[in-house]
Amino acid sequence: SVNTRRLSCYERRRQARTSTASAASLRALRKETESSPSSSEADAVGGAALEQVEVGVRAEDSVEESSGGVGVSDEERERETELERESESKWKELVSESEIVGREKSEALERDQRYPLWFALPLQPGERRVTKRYEVVENQVYSFEQCIGTLDVIVNIRMTVVVLSGGGLFVHAPVAPTEECLRLMRELEEIHGEVKCIVLPTTAVEHKINLGPFARKYPKADVYVAPRQWSFPLNLPLALLGLGFRKAEIIQEDGDYPWTRDFDYTTLDLTVGIGPFVEVAFYHKKTRSLLVTDTVFNIPEEAPEVCLVDPMPLLKRSRDDKRDAIVDTKENRTRGWWKTTLFAIFFQPSSVEFDITGYPVTLNWRNEEWVEKVKSVQNRLLVAPILQVLVYSRDPLGALDYLQRIGRWNFQRIIPAHFSIVENTGPQDLRRAAKFLMEDSAVKNKRRKDLKGLPDLTPLLDWFQDRAAEFMAKNSKDGDASSAAAAQQQPKEDYPESELQLLRELTNFLTVTGIAGKAPEPDE
Repeated sequence: SVNTRRLSCYERRRQARTSTASAASLRALRKETESSPSSSEADAVGGAALEQVEVGVRAEDSVEESSGGVGVSDEERERETELERESESKWKELVSESEIVGREKSEALERDQRYPLWFALPLQPGERRVTKRYEVVENQVYSFEQCIGTLDVIVNIRMTVVVLSGGGLFVHAPVAPTEECLRLMRELEEIHGEVKCIVLPTTAVEHKINLGPFARKYPKADVYVAPRQWSFPLNLPLALLGLGFRKAEIIQEDGDYPWTRDFDYTTLDLTVGIGPFVEVAFYHKKTRSLLVTDTVFNIPEEAPEVCLVDPMPLLKRSRDDKRDAIVDTKENRTRGWWKTTLFAIFFQPSSVEFDITGYPVTLNWRNEEWVEKVKSVQNRLLVAPILQVLVYSRDPLGALDYLQRIGRWNFQRIIPAHFSIVENTGPQDLRRAAKFLMEDSAVKNKRRKDLKGLPDLTPLLDWFQDRAAEFMAKNSKDGDASSAAAAQQQPKEDYPESELQLLRELTNFLTVTGIAGKAPEPDE
């Protein structure tokens, strides 16, 4: 650091005097000190301490210069020694104070990151919920990220805050309202106005659990929730899920709300046996941003910043064997993140061998085939495999209709509730992500019925769309058609079939037991 370099020079000057160095050596050392960066560039605490040392050294220089730099008397040398002792004592005192202040600030920050209600849904990272805020669109859209997970499978969870055209803030999918999170929100309120709307866009419990505590922090804000809210094992009302006596308005497909001036919206409403799967997607017209919860995602190559605050879960996941040592390196963090994403979307990757008899080493990575499988799903807009296999298969026509409605919006950015934000994207990428639904038998039969004997031109239209994407990739400037270029390099299937086996078995089990309900029989 700047302070360290300057202090090193001062220390060498003192040592030179003590060893009765020549006047030329002292002059050279003085010149080196004076040419080093000024203390004004240093931090406040270290700079203050450095100033105290400089005072002592300047006093020494005065003594040295008055004596000609050589042959100082015993009295002068004693004065120099006394000045050195005073400077060293002052330096140690200020360093100690700096360490205390730094420790107190760190402890205060950790207090602000604690969330006492974490036990309501006891997931990792437990009580400490670090919040990171990002500006997605300048002065318009902001992202707040925290961590969530279990069994050391930790991913980010995102709250999106949008500035309303009439002033105030629109909060989408609230996260845990820690003091750190609320402080970051207050900073936005000072610029853009108070929180006016809080929206729960889904029935998913990991998002619902934060609605009540967050809404209580903003008693003046209006609360809106996706329809058909439910809970398991007891279907409790929102009042008993933290909202209290606060009124929450149910979002209806044809409703008129204060935020409809800024947003278009549409709802996915599917029944999956044990309960409904509902999600409301929002399109912010001004910034052309699509806000979704779990509809689609995009897995980044590197772990989100918030997941690196405590890298231990990633480092544990990076090991092939639980008995391997935990070593904190960038490579191991990345390796841990890659394995984490496989567990997050597939539950149990095919490269992992589960052997309960080997406790405590119950999971072993058999080979390195998982690396290519991770690469095949990175940086792609995809529908989660559990939605493809378990949820959308219950009502493929309803799911396709929902995605087609979203595809009519002219968005250029997708902000999901997990993983990374997707820039420079559009409806064509969403259609590509939904292509698996076009292969469903129910969808094919309906298409055939609608055509009433006319030829099905869908394959031809798909061919033209692919050629158009190739043309854009070849003729657009670098970065303008990144999604189109990437599409040409993507594998034909969304996911390796070997990774879907467990999900298919789970779906069959839930269907047979009646938990998930039976998939509809397509009309012949």
